[in-house]
Amino acid sequence: MANFQLKQSSSYPIRYQVLQYNSATVFSTNFGSETNQIRIMAQLAGWGTINQSTADSIIASSAGGTGLIIPAMTSGGEYLTVRPGQIFTFTSTSTSTGACTVTEMS
Repeated sequence: MANFQLKQSSSYPIRYQVLQYNSATVFSTNFGSETNQIRIMAQLAGWGTINQSTADSIIASSAGGTGLIIPAMTSGGEYLTVRPGQIFTFTSTSTSTGACTVTEMS
């Protein structure tokens, strides 16, 4: 009798971006043409949004808690479905500095 092991779902990482937070909203570059999903990991808790450009009317804001909540984490990450060409924005109420990583997945 053979043993079978279930495999965890996965995606292929295409590109990694590190957004260095220093008390101001930070923006990723536009996602590539094959990007369907991103994984977000942040050293600081904050808010994030998916946008078409930096000129969009809804940008992550610590003032009103605008956007989805991104917890500070050491493993796992938040997975979000996106479209090619979009960007990710991140902000926090923290006065500390830290990194927020964006991994583009196909």
